[in-house]
Amino acid sequence: MRAAPVKTRTSQLVAQEMRAWMARRRLYGKDIAVVLGISQPQASARVRGSIAWSFDALDMVADHYGCSVFDLLPRRDSNLEPSDFRTLFRSDYDLAL
Repeated sequence: MRAAPVKTRTSQLVAQEMRAWMARRRLYGKDIAVVLGISQPQASARVRGSIAWSFDALDMVADHYGCSVFDLLPRRDSNLEPSDFRTLFRSDYDLAL
C-alpha cells in the first residue's frame, strides 16, 4: 500500500527539521532506515517529506540516537517564518479568535 503524499505545512516543516538534524550528525536515509526497520526508499521519502513522520517513528529515532523527540521538531528559534508557527503552535486562544 502506498502512502498518500504529504501536503500539510506542518509535515513539511518536520521533514525539513529532520533533514537539518540528520545533516548535523552526518546521517543518511539508509541510517534512518535501519533504525526504523524500513527500506531505504521509504526512509528517504520521509526525509524528503513525501511521507509524513509519525510520532512513533520520531520516538524510535530519538531513542536510538539518545535525544528527545523535541530535538527533532522545528523550534521557534529556527529560520521559520512567524506564520509557520501559527500553524505549528496554535493554542486554544488562537483558535477562539
